Amino acid sequence: MILIRKLIITVLALTVIFGCTTKTNLTGAGDGSGITPIEITLPDTEFTEFYSIEDSTKNYANNTELIFGNYDNITSKALFIFSNFPDTISSFESTDSIFVTLTVDIDDSFGNNDPETNLNVAFVKTDWEENEATWFIPIDDSLWANGTEFSVEDYELIDDITITDETDTLRILLPEEIITNWVNEETDNFGLLLFTDNRDDAFSVINSSEAGNGPKLSFKYKKAETDTVFTEYSKTALYDTFITDKVPETDSLNVLKISNICPTKM
Repeated sequence: MILIRKLIITVLALTVIFGCTTKTNLTGAGDGSGITPIEITLPDTEFTEFYSIEDSTKNYANNTELIFGNYDNITSKALFIFSNFPDTISSFESTDSIFVTLTVDIDDSFGNNDPETNLNVAFVKTDWEENEATWFIPIDDSLWANGTEFSVEDYELIDDITITDETDTLRILLPEEIITNWVNEETDNFGLLLFTDNRDDAFSVINSSEAGNGPKLSFKYKKAETDTVFTEYSKTALYDTFITDKVPETDSLNVLKISNICPTKM
């Protein structure tokens, strides 16, 4: 028994001793010295056909950005809705106290952006849902006004507005009748639309309500003429999204696929 144990110990010791060597191990990359690259020509049979599918921009409830503009024959428009208005409004503090504030993401915006001259603001005339609206449907199982896609029939341009651009902030002054009509329910409140239609070289990106500083509507008003002070309304959009007319495209291409190749000493 003792002899067997000594024999096992001896074998293990010899294994360790002979396993230790200073000889360069050519397995793996090493420093590359002394290794001659081998050129291999692969036949066409080694190429596999793959498909690259470009998905259309899908809007979803947690999107932190809104995009509007035109670029590379792609059009995008931003929509947002304000809600929870006061029950009554007797008067506003001033004609320039009703404005929408937009925070611009300068890093993500690109192209020749000049919102003061290129930005359009409109009423949306068709009801829509934030996480369902696309260029082709406003709500699941519903259609835009012309029955096929978003068009001029789904909005009404607002002419009397003033837009100021302050670095990373856009301020849109709105006519007071817009707010009073919403409050008095004289017009449907399907929100506002931002778009550009006279350029094809820029996209603007603004923060959505999910980013924490999305589109905000602010104004000061009196509930009744007898009030001595103005009350401030300042709320971020209840819903916001953007829609784009980009249609999914499918392209095929040849891709060389190399896998499961173990390093081998040649």
